[in-house]
Amino acid sequence: MRTTINLGVMFKAVLLVPLLLWIAPPPLTAGSPCAIRIVITRDLRGWLEPCDCKAGVLGGFPRRAAVISERRPDLLLDAGDLIFQASPYDLLKLRLMLDLDGELGYAAVNLGRREVEFSRAEILCLKAESPVPLLSANLADENGKPVLPGHLLVTVGSRRLAILGAVTPDANPGPGLKVLDPVPALRREMAALPAERDLTILLSGLTAKETPQFAGVGCECCHGPSRAHAEVPLSAPRPRTPGRPRESCRICHTPDHSEKFVEAERLLALGHGKEEME
Repeated sequence: MRTTINLGVMFKAVLLVPLLLWIAPPPLTAGSPCAIRIVITRDLRGWLEPCDCKAGVLGGFPRRAAVISERRPDLLLDAGDLIFQASPYDLLKLRLMLDLDGELGYAAVNLGRREVEFSRAEILCLKAESPVPLLSANLADENGKPVLPGHLLVTVGSRRLAILGAVTPDANPGPGLKVLDPVPALRREMAALPAERDLTILLSGLTAKETPQFAGVGCECCHGPSRAHAEVPLSAPRPRTPGRPRESCRICHTPDHSEKFVEAERLLALGHGKEEME
């Protein structure tokens, strides 16, 4: 069975310890050969060391490396916005962060709206130098020719996975670049993928409103790992996965990193869990 999930929507957050705890399942057993641990980071904003913020002190490469090491992921990905802004200083930091991501074993990095503000020449240099594959299905040169690969195929255990990347349409591309409509660009990438795949992952900051065709926030995003729930036969009562919507939302949607998030509106949009608000 093939599955498509938009991880940019699911995990839009600076790297948080609780975030990784939600993603990572319990230790695998000999009876679960197909289980895969996937860890995704996004919106790191160039913090190589913890920021000196008055609230929400997050980030730092040593902390990120330690948490990732504890979780032992089978697949490690980044959905973009590794830096805070496009400046010569941040370009140096971006090169360093990509080198560090290579050391951590990242399989792919999607370019976010901050990274695409660099020029085409700078993006091509990053592509040539980066130890981690860079993705973007809708970043093109002035003639509409793709600048980076739009997808990557990987095998994790017995599973074949397709990883796609796309930048948000509100990005301000640098000299020699333009951002294409993500929907047709992603459709072209999907059409080029092999039929024999088990999971399709979209790395992006795109919202469900911008790309409803690719939306699909999974239950695990709010309720945690669902393996125990999924293994119960359909004919038997299924235990609910842990987590309450109101508590889960606040793990990722902090004021520092999700300015436009309105909790009451989003909970109503889910279509369930309304009892939590009464």
